[in-house]
Amino acid sequence: KNTSEETVVPTGKFSVAKTVSGDGDFANSNFAFTYTCNDPAATTGTLNVPGDGTAVTSPELPEGTSCTITEDTASAAQAGYSLTPTLSASSVTIPAGDVVAVTATNTYSRDTGTFSVVKKAVESEGAQPEPADLLTQKEFTFTYTCDDASATTGTVKAKGDGTAVLSNVQLPVGTSCTITEDEAGAQVPGYTLTAPEAQTVKIEAKDQVVEASFTNTYTRDTGTFSIAKSVQGGPEGAANGSYSFTYTCDGDVQGTLTVPGDGTAVSSPKIPTGVSCTLAEDAASAAKDGYSVASTLSQDSVTIAKDQTVAVTATNTYTRDTGSFSVSKSVKGDYTPQAGETVKVGYTCNDPDSTKGTLDVPMDGTAVGGPTLPTGTACTLNEDNTSAQREGYALATTYSTTTATIAKDQVPNVSVTNTYTRQTGTFTVSKAVAGAQAGDKEFTFAYTCTDGTEGTLKAKANGEAVTGPKVPTGTQCTVTEDAKTAAIDGYTLAAPEAQTVTVSEKDQVVNTPFTNTYTAVADTPSPSATPKPSASSKATPSGAASSNPTPSGSAPSAPAQDGSGSPLARTGAYVGIPLALALAAIAGGVLLAYRRRA
Repeated sequence: KNTSEETVVPTGKFSVAKTVSGDGDFANSNFAFTYTCNDPAATTGTLNVPGDGTAVTSPELPEGTSCTITEDTASAAQAGYSLTPTLSASSVTIPAGDVVAVTATNTYSRDTGTFSVVKKAVESEGAQPEPADLLTQKEFTFTYTCDDASATTGTVKAKGDGTAVLSNVQLPVGTSCTITEDEAGAQVPGYTLTAPEAQTVKIEAKDQVVEASFTNTYTRDTGTFSIAKSVQGGPEGAANGSYSFTYTCDGDVQGTLTVPGDGTAVSSPKIPTGVSCTLAEDAASAAKDGYSVASTLSQDSVTIAKDQTVAVTATNTYTRDTGSFSVSKSVKGDYTPQAGETVKVGYTCNDPDSTKGTLDVPMDGTAVGGPTLPTGTACTLNEDNTSAQREGYALATTYSTTTATIAKDQVPNVSVTNTYTRQTGTFTVSKAVAGAQAGDKEFTFAYTCTDGTEGTLKAKANGEAVTGPKVPTGTQCTVTEDAKTAAIDGYTLAAPEAQTVTVSEKDQVVNTPFTNTYTAVADTPSPSATPKPSASSKATPSGAASSNPTPSGSAPSAPAQDGSGSPLARTGAYVGIPLALALAAIAGGVLLAYRRRA
């Protein structure tokens, strides 16, 4: 045995056969199939398979090779047809010494479409037929002839309401059809028909619906009416204005005419014959600012006749409108008016006469009427501040409006509000101390004012003023210091007298300074025998303290107290103090003389 010989690998094949079914005849066409195999050589290729069922075989492939087979659908496509390809197997495994047969079937469906007819039947110039749905519910007939292989023909019926109606045939893509309306059947009594021409449509794509739209225009026998305007009185230029009239006719025919005031007649649009129309002038267009109008028509209803114009005359008579205004007074704030008090309110108007004047308006809220004036007149109001001012009060005046506009048969009220604020001022209290140190001590002051205000203030002797309450100007306030709270231990007080201040001006601040003068109280010596001279005594240096001096820095003894426990700062209870001081001085002089003799 020759070991150098290679081992022979068994091989096999696969084959593809094409079957064509459905619409069309494509058995004579060739169809391409690609294959990809997983053998060591990674074999790939293409088989061109005829459509007559003849099988085409692949090259030899090693046993066990797996091959994927795919049809080239682009080469299989046929214009105007839809393709559905199938394979008996899309993947095969090669057997040894055999051929795996694969069948490919292509099913072709003819692409078709159709057409629809849309019918619109309309009335010319907006006139409506009677009944209203006469044209929209009428059925119209259309015939069609097509150029497909079968030369298809037929009819379609559609109403004139614009609804699309499909034909009852499916036609191959590429087919053209000519559609023609039956003109004789489209006629409507009393109308002239302008019929549309025939239309040709073509099916361009699969499942397409091509629309053919036909519009029939019908002209109705018609007539018109006209309106001319006559203007009597009214504002300047009224005859040059425009006036609006509405007309409402049988069959829901309606509209508006704009008519000049110079008498020129304006005609209506064409309206079907036999129709009755009701006419009315638009009151808003006839209205003129400042005037009332009486409108009349020579006839308010007309019947339309063929090719005729019914003439109507409308007359407007104008009368000037008038009105007035009133003024009332409202008082707020601190002031209460007395019965019969009034203020003067002036008015200036822009009417042709430039009316102006003054009203005396009570302060109790009673309204006072102004003059009668043409509507549209604007009157500017202004209160006389001098008549409204009250002494001692600040005045703020507001208006519900500063301009009254006159309206027909109306009396708009203008409310003038005076807000009075009492003018006030105040006073301050400042405290000063002489002869003692007050530190943070607070001094109390009572005040009583002529407006009934009363209370207390507390101030320190630091020079800072303390402000009292606000009081009306002209008020007098008496300020009195509380002597009890002003007392300082060890001192007598010369307290200031009460002060009366007058707040005479707005925002005035009147200062009331109080100065308390304190006198220190000396210690009273204890009763003892007068010292006797001693031979062994040494002379005391001049200016030396007495034998019982008050320790340095010690506070003086407290002053006598009244029954309430308060120091007797202003009652005279300390009348013995000067006598005690005098006795102390005499005793000191005797002692000094004795020492000098020693």
